[in-house]
Amino acid sequence: MAAAAVANPVPPKPASSPALSLDQVFSWGKRLGKGSFGEVIVATEKATGNHYAVKMINKTKITSKHDIEALRREVRILKEVNHDNVMRLFNTFESDKNVFLQLEFCAGGDLFSKVVGNGVLLEDDARKYFTQALNGIAHLHSKKIVHRDVKPENLLMSTADSEAIVKVADFGLSNMIQQEDLLSTWCGSPAYMAPELVKSQKYDEKVDMWSMGVVLYVLLSGCYPFWANSSKEIYEQIKDGWFPTPEENFKGVSSDALDLIKKLIVVDPKVRLSAVEALAHPWIKAGNHEDVTAADAVKRVGARSMNRVPPAVGASKTPSNGPSLTQSIGPQRQVGRERVARLREYIKERGYVSA
Repeated sequence: MAAAAVANPVPPKPASSPALSLDQVFSWGKRLGKGSFGEVIVATEKATGNHYAVKMINKTKITSKHDIEALRREVRILKEVNHDNVMRLFNTFESDKNVFLQLEFCAGGDLFSKVVGNGVLLEDDARKYFTQALNGIAHLHSKKIVHRDVKPENLLMSTADSEAIVKVADFGLSNMIQQEDLLSTWCGSPAYMAPELVKSQKYDEKVDMWSMGVVLYVLLSGCYPFWANSSKEIYEQIKDGWFPTPEENFKGVSSDALDLIKKLIVVDPKVRLSAVEALAHPWIKAGNHEDVTAADAVKRVGARSMNRVPPAVGASKTPSNGPSLTQSIGPQRQVGRERVARLREYIKERGYVSA
């Protein structure tokens, strides 16, 4: 492809001054991640000391019109959104070799890592993080934007402390619905894909709500609702729509929380709750829930830590219904004891009293 075809995927903008190069504006830190087209690096603005996540995209790797349009769409969507629970785009730059997206830096990592680190989230914490993510998704849907790859790995934490705010991120697969049109592109992460996607049917923003149901299931249980030894088997389970709620994984989880999961993981998208409807659900609105003791939480994480199976097909970091979200190389029982000990400390820090 001629260089001219990829010369301007996004309109270039000056850094702080047209005379300054990016190296003069930013000091570069560690790499946060790497993908097919480039990498994401922590950058500190020299003039202010503010930290950003700069997505650097190698233009020589953008080899098709589809890739160019995907990049343009991602930038267009990021410029369209403005919400506390959605990662913010501050600026775009372009050099001869790269396109740069100056994004909000989320120092707390992703929500998946928080679940794995704690072994399980207490219900109040799960509600807080889920509600924040849901607010972000509702904002996207109000703009006719479908994320299409909602999962805990794409829900970032603004800071590393207990005051962290969830930010919906990674719009590489997102798209916008034009008027009453539906989308048809097959995309997403297998464990979180809605039946409409699996069946290659037309779909709308409700695919995100199925994924949000799976996210909530994962936050509360540490497991997947759908899992098998092959993607094909996972897709068959998704099309069927039935999922288990085993006692050892959901002990102490409130009936309202389970009710919300069951109203999100619904095969018929017309029956599935919208983001606005989910925000009005009693579990989201309530400040209290059925008592969940520290002992319940310890039993839940302990049961999962002692019974491990291979990770789910098509999900690089995440497993399935029944197993813990973490995979261990060392002795299983020792890992289980260590995870239970970490959970006891976590509960103590949160002010819960063991039963």
